Amino acid sequence: PQYVNSLYSSLCSCRQVVSLANYYQRIFLPVSYSLVFLLGLSLNGALLWCVCCRTRRWSSTVIYMTNLAVADLLYVLALPPLIISSAMGELWPFGNILCKSVRFFFFVNLHCSMMFSHGVSVHRFLGVCFPIAAVHLRTKKRALLASGAVWILATAEILPTLVFAQTAEINNMTVCFEMTNPGT
Repeated sequence: PQYVNSLYSSLCSCRQVVSLANYYQRIFLPVSYSLVFLLGLSLNGALLWCVCCRTRRWSSTVIYMTNLAVADLLYVLALPPLIISSAMGELWPFGNILCKSVRFFFFVNLHCSMMFSHGVSVHRFLGVCFPIAAVHLRTKKRALLASGAVWILATAEILPTLVFAQTAEINNMTVCFEMTNPGT
């Protein structure tokens, strides 16, 4: 009886973990991604509209913030297929080419967003802590060069995703995965 009770309670806890993972995958993740998509699309779109239509003089700060908004906007544009796939239990109905491109753009723009956020922080730090000494570092030309370097670096580091991301059949279900085939 003691052994049976112990076995039963361990089976119940396994079911609860599976149930929680299923809840996370099918409900929490799609809802979270949907909120990020709606907020990111509207707020970054509004920022880009304001910058492009209202800003007359582009400073290095505006260049960094514009690149950050573009990276964030491209990131959220990769979310709809991931939302659908998560809601369908990781089923990927979009084919191999979209699998590769969605994963590639998702990660490139995620990395660009992180690097541009870091760049804005360093830019602000230099402006606040070393306002006179950093004047020659905080120019439009350097901001454009740094922004180009961020896009090139992020693209280069995520380029293997285009090779390794693919679809495969697992348990009679087509899935899209980033780097390795989970079925082998």
